[in-house]
Amino acid sequence: MMCGSPGETTISDNTGDSPKTAVGIWSHSSCAAAAAKQAYLRRRFGDSWELMDEQFVEEGGYQYHRVTLRYPDGKTQEFYFK
Repeated sequence: MMCGSPGETTISDNTGDSPKTAVGIWSHSSCAAAAAKQAYLRRRFGDSWELMDEQFVEEGGYQYHRVTLRYPDGKTQEFYFK
């Protein structure tokens, strides 16, 4: 599936550690946005994690995409996109 070039996707500099600091991804298609999320997570956290859960959650009248990662040592981390 063709998702478009990386130049067609913009990613904010936010940390994503909470809904308030959610990482924004703006793209021409949902496919390109999904690919950008995966690429962002791999760049930031490397390849040694497993996606445990992902949900859309609402907070303060806004909807966020929350992902839960699990690391080899068993620790988990929630991360937010908007």
